[in-house]
Amino acid sequence: METEETKGPATQPLASPIIEAASTSPGAIEGLPVPLPASPTTIEPISLSQPSSGSLEELSHHDETSDAQLASVTPRRQFHYPVMKEALKVLIDNTISVVEYGNQVLYRCGYAEALIIVEWVVPDKQLLLASQHLLENNWPRLLYYEKDWKGCPRMPEYQEAQYLMHDLDGQGWMRVHLIPLSLVGFTLEDTVEVPSTFAHECHLLTPKPPHYMSSLIRHLLQLPIGHSSRVRVEKDLMGFISAYILKDGPADTTLWTHLNHPESDEDYQKRVEEGVQFMKTWDWGNIEERYLTIAECAVRDCRYIDTLTDVHEGKRTP
Repeated sequence: METEETKGPATQPLASPIIEAASTSPGAIEGLPVPLPASPTTIEPISLSQPSSGSLEELSHHDETSDAQLASVTPRRQFHYPVMKEALKVLIDNTISVVEYGNQVLYRCGYAEALIIVEWVVPDKQLLLASQHLLENNWPRLLYYEKDWKGCPRMPEYQEAQYLMHDLDGQGWMRVHLIPLSLVGFTLEDTVEVPSTFAHECHLLTPKPPHYMSSLIRHLLQLPIGHSSRVRVEKDLMGFISAYILKDGPADTTLWTHLNHPESDEDYQKRVEEGVQFMKTWDWGNIEERYLTIAECAVRDCRYIDTLTDVHEGKRTP
């Protein structure tokens, strides 16, 4: 499935970030130049195995090995630019705890996307240090305009105002988003160590499936309906459900498969039930019961995702 994030614009978008004067010393270094990276190598999507239909007891065994599976499965290298690998290596070499997020997680689950924006979650106490290391390697800080791409003022719920963003290509299009760990709703204990999706020699952390799913739900609940940030978060949640829970085919083949080998409603509902049972075997830890209910409703009907919000008067998503 192609998204706006996977396509490079012909011109700079209206609400694209502006480069902030970044400095590594009292003498400010204005708009540090970053050479354009070399062309990436094309990769193919990967897919994790789905538990076969059968008893709930069989499905429960999958949960016991899910962490080991995440750690042991090494996907083909994700479509990326070499500069991203350089940035990741800088952080890891400086003992920054890095948790992959966004389309890196989706790729690991079988939903292939090209990396244009790299999202890394970092412990709050290491956030400024991580940003400083990127600055010292000539990747300047970015600032967003106060208005979104529609020309509307950004709302206070806009989480990216709390990200630290760095330019990787000298144009502000390809970038790193450093996300405070406190924003995503899970801890480092809710992650497992894995090879990077695009740099196998670099090991970082990835959130366990239930905690990644609950993190996306949590984010949507904090955003009002119609908020410009919802599109990206809804896409990530639906991609996760499609690839990891329902085990749909690669996004670029799903439509073709549907047209040539349409799935009956009965077969689809059977697959949904298997996905729900698979999800119920996960160790959700101390996640609120409400999130489990929301997760099941989202798997059963993706249209439910459009209604998820706690930001309206006197109402709360059931």
